[in-house]
Amino acid sequence: MRDPAPRQSGVEQISRIRPSLPYAHTALIALLVCAGYYLGAELAFMLRIPSTRSAIIWVPNAVLLAVLLLTPPRTWAIWFLAALPAHLVAQSRDGGFVLVLLYPFFANVAQVIIAAMGLRCLAAAPPRFNILRDMTLFVLIAAITAPALISFLAAWLFVSVGWETDFWLVSRGRFLNNMTTGLTVAPLILMAAESGLAGLRRRRGQRYVEFALLAVGLGGTLYLTHTWTTVGAGSIPLQLYAPLPFLLWAAVRFGPGGLCLFLLVVAAHAISGTISGRGPYVAQTPAENVLTLQISLAVLAIPLMFVAALIGERRKKEEALRESEERFRWMGDAIPDVIWFTALEPEKILYVSPSFERIWGLPVEDLYRNPRLWTETILPEDRDHVNKTFARWIAGEKVNYHDIEYRIIQPNGAIRWIHERGVLRLNDQGKPYLASGISTDITERKQAEQRLIVQHTVTQMLATAATLEEVTPKILQAVCKCLVWDLGELWCTDRAAGVLRWVEVWHKESIEAPQFVATSRDRTFMPGIGLPGRVWSSREPAYIPDVVQDSNFRRASIAAREGLHAAFGFPILLGSEVVGVMDFFSQDIRQPDQDLLDMMATIGSQIGQFIERKRAEEAFHTAQMELAHVTRVATLGEMTASIAHEINQPLGALVNNAGACLGWLDAENLEEARNSVALMMDDAQRASEIITRIRALVKKAPPQKDWLEINQTIREVIGLARNEMQRNGVALETQLSDDMPLIFADRIQLQQVMLNLMMNAIEAMTQVTTPRELLISSEADDSKGVVVVVRDSGPGLDSKSLERLFEPFYTTKPQGMGMGLAICRSIVQAHGGRLWAATNRDRGASFHFSLPTGEELA
Repeated sequence: MRDPAPRQSGVEQISRIRPSLPYAHTALIALLVCAGYYLGAELAFMLRIPSTRSAIIWVPNAVLLAVLLLTPPRTWAIWFLAALPAHLVAQSRDGGFVLVLLYPFFANVAQVIIAAMGLRCLAAAPPRFNILRDMTLFVLIAAITAPALISFLAAWLFVSVGWETDFWLVSRGRFLNNMTTGLTVAPLILMAAESGLAGLRRRRGQRYVEFALLAVGLGGTLYLTHTWTTVGAGSIPLQLYAPLPFLLWAAVRFGPGGLCLFLLVVAAHAISGTISGRGPYVAQTPAENVLTLQISLAVLAIPLMFVAALIGERRKKEEALRESEERFRWMGDAIPDVIWFTALEPEKILYVSPSFERIWGLPVEDLYRNPRLWTETILPEDRDHVNKTFARWIAGEKVNYHDIEYRIIQPNGAIRWIHERGVLRLNDQGKPYLASGISTDITERKQAEQRLIVQHTVTQMLATAATLEEVTPKILQAVCKCLVWDLGELWCTDRAAGVLRWVEVWHKESIEAPQFVATSRDRTFMPGIGLPGRVWSSREPAYIPDVVQDSNFRRASIAAREGLHAAFGFPILLGSEVVGVMDFFSQDIRQPDQDLLDMMATIGSQIGQFIERKRAEEAFHTAQMELAHVTRVATLGEMTASIAHEINQPLGALVNNAGACLGWLDAENLEEARNSVALMMDDAQRASEIITRIRALVKKAPPQKDWLEINQTIREVIGLARNEMQRNGVALETQLSDDMPLIFADRIQLQQVMLNLMMNAIEAMTQVTTPRELLISSEADDSKGVVVVVRDSGPGLDSKSLERLFEPFYTTKPQGMGMGLAICRSIVQAHGGRLWAATNRDRGASFHFSLPTGEELA
């Protein structure tokens, strides 16, 4: 807030009368100074006691001092030149040489310069008479020190040149009349010039009445004391004390200005009485009468001026404090936060800003009557923590600074988040006696944070979940905990029946709603019926502040018995189709929150996208299995000759052994016949196993994992491809480790991987004339898994092929489909392993795949 404009004195107001004339205001002030000096001199001469040359007060010095204190020093010479003619004219009535007339003027100028410079150096210019320091400095400098110095110096000079004969009489008279002037006239001129007409405009009507009553009372008192007192020095105390109550009244109610005005009235009354020969100041010689009068006025004025200054200073401080309180209250009324002050012993609310009513929804007067009301509004889950934290803070277990967040419940059931910061004020013994702080409504920020947390949490859950059934309870729990709802349900669409069926529920441990959950479990909803049906039919989120009062809520009576009120629901959309509905309930009555509904609608879309993604993944997996089956069949088709050779070998042996058996039977050699039959059974079993393996590879069946030995799987595939290797002149070498752990895998899928890698190696080596060597090795790796390597001696792979080798539809074969290695990598990755290729240092390429033991997948 900007500081108010500085107050302008009367002289400054005069100086702005005609700003267009550069010297007009200076000339006007000079004219006023000349007129004021002359009129002041005339007034002083009028108040001079007959038969004496000394004036009781010398008003011209007050005029000069006032103008010096109200204007800058660079203009002082102008005012002195303006006052000089007035001085000469006024003093010429007594006659005398010009030097004799000028000398008092120079003494007056010297006196006011000393007073003005002293006050400018030590106090304000002009001095503020409602401040004790300025009043004290004014009395000491302008009324005592400067008059004393110049009076004694002037008296010494007058006596030295022979113009006067009595040094003490001259110095005493000059000092006292200047002191009297400084105590009565000078302050009045300064205050009148400083406030101008603005001071009068600020007075209210009743103050004028009070001023008039004071003036009448003082006038009557002066008249009575003037009439009743006898002539003589003994009546001086009564003359002094009688107006004292009225002067105190003026000092208290009207400040230094009013006091100086009425002091001047008292002085004028005393002087006029003395001049007319009445009153207590006419019992002695004229000089002694003047002395007594001046001393009496000084004794009366000085203490009262100090009293007026003290009262004015106190009043000014009170006004400043009142203005500060008003500014503080204005600030408290303007800011949206709650400012509070609390006395601790006894506990009492000293101040709470009006924002309390907006945030808490309660009248401020209720809090003043019950200081613990704010704790009763805190959410039960937070109340114990807040009370303990506040108690530890007051007890001094924490630092003086207090910072905490908690939730409150408004009378309408709305929940608000509060961020409270406070400080303690300690007494001299270091014990806290006052707590103050500021409470900020951070509900919108907290809601935004919580909603971001919910969205992030749900997104993470959906990214890692395998099925909707697995992730649903977690989503319900996350929404309830983060957004402070008590119970959540999932309803899914039954397309065949055309209804919504209850699927899942989650609720807080502190919530017991068995009848509500049981009723929901057994109930179905058609479109438009109940909260779930309403959301289903509208495909939009819905909010109910209190389900107990909703006629369309079929479970209202049960919800009322179990304390459930506010509810909202949102659809799970798959495109434009509603596949499910989630609804949530709270034990509080809450007003609709559109931002909440918009956010939950987004989550509903995320869940719908999750369902769509899972369906797409399932379709992709099915297509992949189909393609893998086609690849296996195509590979077996390429191996027809090898497979036929593998089957013909046991069948031929079976025929030979059958013929041998017949021969041994004719010879009645039963033992050899029995051996031939046993050999026939072995050959039949071997042929059956070959056919079984081929049928398994050709069969389209879902994956079926089991514990198996990788070396046995490798040997089975080698058996199928042995004739193909012999036909292409490939020499096989195996390095299978004996210390191999079992793995949890699908046997047929691993056979497909091995068969594909071996057939690729055999086909690659048909392009070279060098020895064709195929090395198959297996070993256990450091991570409790197995590593299998298929190494050939073919032409190898270039860098471009290595980068794209496992991409779908990329192939280096003229007739290849480009899907074999891509399917192999998918199979290995589905088992938690890795498949990669490398170029050998000498020649050929190596294909490696690693598989975990599968303990965590079993």
